Amino acid sequence: MLKQRTIVALILAPIALLSTYLGGVVFAVLITTMVTIAAWEHTQLLRSAKLEPSLFLVIGGELLFVLGRYFTGFNSAPWSLTLLLLLSAIYHLIRFERGRDSAATDFGATLFAAIYAGWLGSYFISLRQLDGGMWWVMFVLFIVWVIDSGAYFIGSAWGKHKLAPRLSPKKTWEGFWGGLIIGVAGGALLPLLLRNNIDISPLSGAILGLVLALGIPLGDLAVSMVKRQVAQKDSGSIFPGHGGAFDRLDTLLWAMPISYYLITFIFPIL
Repeated sequence: MLKQRTIVALILAPIALLSTYLGGVVFAVLITTMVTIAAWEHTQLLRSAKLEPSLFLVIGGELLFVLGRYFTGFNSAPWSLTLLLLLSAIYHLIRFERGRDSAATDFGATLFAAIYAGWLGSYFISLRQLDGGMWWVMFVLFIVWVIDSGAYFIGSAWGKHKLAPRLSPKKTWEGFWGGLIIGVAGGALLPLLLRNNIDISPLSGAILGLVLALGIPLGDLAVSMVKRQVAQKDSGSIFPGHGGAFDRLDTLLWAMPISYYLITFIFPIL
């Protein structure tokens, strides 16, 4: 399994880095594709729980958020969210009238799938569009990678105390603390290597590593919560050894918005 995961990661990493380097349409197409697949997988998981979210509205809403962020920044966000809410309400009202007794719950499932992947996923675009955005995205990808790798290897070697037994039985507190320490160290050291490319101090890098190490495990657990409820190990099988797009984006869907707001609002005052 580790060998398979490593091979797939070695294929995906250059694609992610190259698209980040190129930016523009290439980056937007990759992110839109990944987020769309993740939204579709999320919808299928919810349907396994006997819910009936509207796939059309999930994908349509997700595309409104991601493409809107690319073309208009945050300007289209208010009307996109409003439109999704109203259309989803209308659709599920009709479904209830036609005999779907749990249409109100389906309404919530539609919004959950569209907003979770689409709204959070759109921050890939926002981060890339910042000044020095290419380096910011690569910085965050690196920090997430070292946190995940540190947690995995340290947890595998020394993990004994379960972090969340019901949600993710293999995660341990030892792995969590290992990922946190390595994330902070990586965040502090990387600015020294990138000092000619982005304006971030070792202190700010360490803070980013700390906050991400505390936050992104929750992204993993949030996706696990959905999968556990429907007794599924993975959201899909598009990436052998890794699962689906929803599985691959679980931590990044939290890392991108967290990083965006730290970089735009907190770091300037440090």
